[in-house]
Amino acid sequence: MLATKIVSLINFKGGVGKTTSAVNIAANLATYHEKKVLLVDSDPQTNATVYVMHPQRYRSSCYDAKKTLVRIFEECGTRTKSYQIHDLIIEAVVERDNKRILPGLDLLPSDPRLIQAERWLTSVNSPFTILRKEIERVREEGYYDYIIIDCAPNLYALTKNCIIASDYYLVPVIPDFLSSVGLELLVSWIYDFGKEMEDVKATPIKLSGVFFTKYRTITRLHREMVASIQDRLINGIKAEDGSQIVAPGEAPAFESIVRDLIAAAEAADHNLPLCVYNPSSESAHDFRALTGEFVRRV
Repeated sequence: MLATKIVSLINFKGGVGKTTSAVNIAANLATYHEKKVLLVDSDPQTNATVYVMHPQRYRSSCYDAKKTLVRIFEECGTRTKSYQIHDLIIEAVVERDNKRILPGLDLLPSDPRLIQAERWLTSVNSPFTILRKEIERVREEGYYDYIIIDCAPNLYALTKNCIIASDYYLVPVIPDFLSSVGLELLVSWIYDFGKEMEDVKATPIKLSGVFFTKYRTITRLHREMVASIQDRLINGIKAEDGSQIVAPGEAPAFESIVRDLIAAAEAADHNLPLCVYNPSSESAHDFRALTGEFVRRV
């Protein structure tokens, strides 16, 4: 069996479709590629969690019992833990009509109380390795083919934990000016952080690619920005000092583009991935193509 691959979706800019992409890539891996997938929601906003769970079910089965990611960070400074990592994982999380219908997709849910993680982490040594230690326990069992992490839209301690825990990262971007400007900054920051943490993680996280979301074919700006970012990635990414961060052609933009369509939002309102809610929709088609390309790359 191939080793479990751990992939984070990262962008410090909100509203780029990161959570929607994480959920639907994970669900498509389980549905169309017959993979065992663990979706990890590391964002205190809990968007990925409630995308695949009704809020009432989340409250009763996860939040009230603290069967969420918050347990890992809340107890990171204690000598003994009151949980095992599998206590926090919801197996076959997706339900329809009270029936579990996607056996390949599990969830490690988030928690709004994660907003306090910065404070908890100040009291421990190696504060950026907390999540990695738990994820490695899961990886060693060899049950999952992929662990997909939905990161918060920032570069604070929680996201740093995700970076240290991951093998690869993907960057979803909207083809607009702000996303374009921030791309090199994001990649440079992750590169620099990896260099700082080499004593902890000898093999730094690797950029697997950039993909475009919320694309509007009728918008000339979108077409131009897609072409501009694609060209820049073909030429690679350099740091401010001129050193090569990403080699030319090493992590080109994905050919698959996710269009700005309503079906993805409708699916989220029903707490279902697109492959379950409306598999024949154009949005579902976009994510199937994106997931197929993801499998070939990662």
